[in-house]
Amino acid sequence: MYNKIMDWKLFCEELGQRLKLARKKASLTQEDLAKAIGITRRYVIQIEQGKAHNVTFNVIFDFLKVCNVRAGEFFAELEKLMDEKDFEDVINETGLKYATDLTLEQKQKIDR
Repeated sequence: MYNKIMDWKLFCEELGQRLKLARKKASLTQEDLAKAIGITRRYVIQIEQGKAHNVTFNVIFDFLKVCNVRAGEFFAELEKLMDEKDFEDVINETGLKYATDLTLEQKQKIDR
């Protein structure tokens, strides 16, 4: 039986781990990142631990931008990983399948 809640939880955990790796690779502290994108350090911790189940794409895009990670590549890699873990329903429901099909305005925001 398909368990949406479990898949969503696992997805959030994987997303958080990937974002944490991006932050560490950029040599940023949680506090540095939080200040740069206008959120609290506590929220950064929740995101990285996979406990922020309502994180928005804007926060994720800002997170990636500050870490100097291209969003399209990040989401393509995450989508591939989710496919491998058989989370296709999560990908479809969150819109990740189309995350690389960004609007021009979104691309400009990310590339700034």
